Amino acid sequence: MEIRQTRLETLNTWLDRLSSPEVVVFGLRLRAFHVFGAAGVASAVLLASTLAVLHLLPVQGILYLVVTVLPGLIAIALIHKVFTGEERLVLYHQEITALLLAALFLRLARLPVLPYLDITVLAIGAINAIGRFGCLSAGCCHGKPHTWGVCYTQHAERGVIPACWAGVRFFPVQLLEAVLTLAAIALGAWMVLAGAPAGSALCAYTLAYGFARFGLEYLRGDTDRAYLAGFSEAQWTSAILNVLLVIAQLAGLLPLLGWHIALSTLLPLLMAAIYISTRTGSLDELSLLHPRHLQEIAEAVSAGDEGDVIDVRQTSLGVQISTGRVRSESGWIYHYAFSYRQGLMPEPAARLIARLVLLLKHPHQSSPSAITGGERRIHHLLVSSDPQIAEPDRLSQIPGPWVTVNR
Repeated sequence: MEIRQTRLETLNTWLDRLSSPEVVVFGLRLRAFHVFGAAGVASAVLLASTLAVLHLLPVQGILYLVVTVLPGLIAIALIHKVFTGEERLVLYHQEITALLLAALFLRLARLPVLPYLDITVLAIGAINAIGRFGCLSAGCCHGKPHTWGVCYTQHAERGVIPACWAGVRFFPVQLLEAVLTLAAIALGAWMVLAGAPAGSALCAYTLAYGFARFGLEYLRGDTDRAYLAGFSEAQWTSAILNVLLVIAQLAGLLPLLGWHIALSTLLPLLMAAIYISTRTGSLDELSLLHPRHLQEIAEAVSAGDEGDVIDVRQTSLGVQISTGRVRSESGWIYHYAFSYRQGLMPEPAARLIARLVLLLKHPHQSSPSAITGGERRIHHLLVSSDPQIAEPDRLSQIPGPWVTVNR
């Protein structure tokens, strides 16, 4: 157990170093987000040029694309900053814009469109893979609370992320996306070098990244995204792009491959199944762990830090949470109670919220914690620095069947 804890601490320390908002380059302190962004662009140009040479395509075509597409992407980012006041890059927006600009330029320059688009989409993937390290450092696109991961205390103090997330560790979903994106790039590059029909790498990368991104969205905990019918903008974009791939293949614009069409139709069907399940209550966990609801819970339990008075908050899903604490001979005893405003809260939901509270407020708590269901189905979570407080013989003195909560 101690060895495992030591490894987790080592991993967390390493991840915290990666999350530094600034890096030193040649003695200059620069924003890590900008440094990784520049490194991503350089990697993209190098990858595209290498694939063009190996695929016997004129390298000048890549240079033409760089001077045509890159200014367009920068312009999109600047326009977004002017109208919103925020420096924010949305991958799918950038990717779609780049591919449209590249296709237009290639058509006007009378260069082969699909072979260059194969390379262009992989180059964009390289920007994304390296750029996700910038997201890790900036605190954007972060994951959900986890037992190990990245802690953005500095970012919370600077107002980059909400104050309720101070001291909370997040799953490093940015790193996972970087790894999966590199795998999708490798698949596409292999298809290009293996002589697959032009456009095959474009389809393969779009499908592979689309599926990966769809799943990764359930691991993300940031709230800076639009949602419709329970799905994020990126999930909708992934599904729509898959449908467009099928249409383009059937229309003869892209190579017609049976496995492409089969996989392209799978994601919309998966969305339909998830939507039906959430409406029937089969996937309540997805609603409770929605990023915006997670932040509401974090704000609710953080309110208890303001004093010893019991504070009661309610989330948008009707989850009522009260927080309080009392001093014992050996330290503080923290008490949390949660229930649904209407109806009974089932035990799985109570345990889910209890584990989340532990991750948010007591990540280093090594002593037992306990949870019970009261007469009105109000679930209570007790956390103490005194191991004896949560022992079974002491818990038996409190009404309710107490059980240990495992994180």
